[in-house]
Amino acid sequence: QVVSSSLGYLRFDDGFTYTPGQLNGDFAVTTVAADMAAARGIALVVSAGNGGPLPRTLGTPAAGDSVISVGAEDSLGTLTGFSSRGPTADGRIKPDVTAPGLRVFVVDTDRSRSPSGYTRFDSTSFSAPIVAGAAVLLREIHPTLTGVDVRDALRRAGTNAASPNSDLGWGRPNALVAATFPRGIVVASPADTLLSSITPTFSWSTPEVPSFGLPVSYR
Repeated sequence: QVVSSSLGYLRFDDGFTYTPGQLNGDFAVTTVAADMAAARGIALVVSAGNGGPLPRTLGTPAAGDSVISVGAEDSLGTLTGFSSRGPTADGRIKPDVTAPGLRVFVVDTDRSRSPSGYTRFDSTSFSAPIVAGAAVLLREIHPTLTGVDVRDALRRAGTNAASPNSDLGWGRPNALVAATFPRGIVVASPADTLLSSITPTFSWSTPEVPSFGLPVSYR
């Protein structure tokens, strides 16, 4: 139901390289395969790549439309210099979200380098698994969500959701907010932004709010 992939494909040993113009979500074989998996309901979380700071430095399958591509930030929420940027060749915002990717505490099996078996590394490869963990929690709480639903819930709960861009995407997601309001807050009334009264009656709906999120207050 959830796949975490820290693989990125751009340049190959035989000299072949995908051009920025080919990263449109429909050309690279890994991107096509990733989107096929997402179409079958899988939440596919992938690292954006470590080709930053220039724009259009994404790898594949991070350019896929239906994948959740993850950039790297530090502990204070500042985007790292190495985190790959979008947009995609067809103008879509990528990455989708960000997560800690600088000096991340990880397992290291090279005991000559890390006698304790642990060390710290920098990479979007370590940002993606953190977001994948949030995706697992979302699917556990809301089993009916599709992979794309999970992506959208994480986007809406991001620190940069008000102004997403191709550096940060929608920002670092708040997993609790995403789990509480997986489909956002839907305005039911008024039906239009053109109000017919200076004292309109507003109403909202919050689909699929779990019990731990109740009661919900509006202001």
